[in-house]
Amino acid sequence: MKITKITSYIHPQYLTHIVQVETDEGITGYGECSPMSVYVTAQIIHDNIAPKLIGLNPFDIETAEKYAMTNNYKIRGQLLAMSWSGVELALRDIQGKALGMPVYMLLGGRFRDEVEFYASSMDRTSSPEKVGEDVARMVEEMGVSCCKIKVGGRIGSTKDIPDLENDAAKVRAVREAIGPHCRLILDCNSSYTVGQALLLWEKVAPYDIYHFEEPCPYWDLRAYQTLAEKLPVPMNIGEQDWDLTVFREFLENRACHIVAADPVKSGGLTNAKRVAALCRAYNVIYAPHNTSRAIGFAANMQLAACTPEYSYYQEFNIEPRPLQEQFLTQQYRLTNGKFRVPDLPGLGAPLDVEKLHRIAICVE
Repeated sequence: MKITKITSYIHPQYLTHIVQVETDEGITGYGECSPMSVYVTAQIIHDNIAPKLIGLNPFDIETAEKYAMTNNYKIRGQLLAMSWSGVELALRDIQGKALGMPVYMLLGGRFRDEVEFYASSMDRTSSPEKVGEDVARMVEEMGVSCCKIKVGGRIGSTKDIPDLENDAAKVRAVREAIGPHCRLILDCNSSYTVGQALLLWEKVAPYDIYHFEEPCPYWDLRAYQTLAEKLPVPMNIGEQDWDLTVFREFLENRACHIVAADPVKSGGLTNAKRVAALCRAYNVIYAPHNTSRAIGFAANMQLAACTPEYSYYQEFNIEPRPLQEQFLTQQYRLTNGKFRVPDLPGLGAPLDVEKLHRIAICVE
């Protein structure tokens, strides 16, 4: 079997970049890249990755990764990793379809049948009371025992002086709305300095926080060392990263308790399994980041099924994404806060390919 064509389907409105890989045996695989900068990642695949992979066997993942990542070291970075991620997932999808089995069977076999989720709010702009109402409603509807909210803003787009009082008010409002028994996670998207993160913690500590996600700029190892030493709450890092040496540095320096390498950002399932192995070596939880309601979600389910280190809640984005989800033939739904891993061949994300080809922008 040989790879014959690699095509991207994108549209910024859809927050979607789907990669289609075709073979000479008529088996086609589909992957998903991070929704950030979809035109750029599509161009990287077109210019830098696809020409090197045409003619390869889609089962030769290590060789394909070398051609895509190592041979493109001059543009090494997040964008290259995100681009390769979509291609790698499509290759895994082909493998599963060719063998008539789910991808998790190729990566270690079934370890668990179902995955438990937390409800993840993306709302940064509503009032504390509105966020509390919305999150409490979704917690009840989805039957989850844990939820996550945003505090602060995004690094680089926040005010010079963050409104810690408003952030604390949001945490208080959500805790009051969800009650004392539902677990509560804070996601800061790298918003704070160490000092600001410590001040915020003083204000929110009474509200029983389950973990503290990316409070400081995600690359600041020393900041996370300080917080991990000073605060009695797990530090979650890694959703932006792909480089194993970065994860190793955080783990060696005891700067984190949860690693969140995302398959649509960090190099697909191949590199995700490597990150999981690192977590095992340091006895640290691996809990991949995921905000996709499409192929990325399916990939994370395959990863959860075959990865013992995946011993935590998975993230379920509670914000509807109908423009993204419309390409699936069946949308994902939770039952009592859980999702059963599908046994379909490949990644288990059947697509409406006709609609994808008709609506999305093709880059080939």
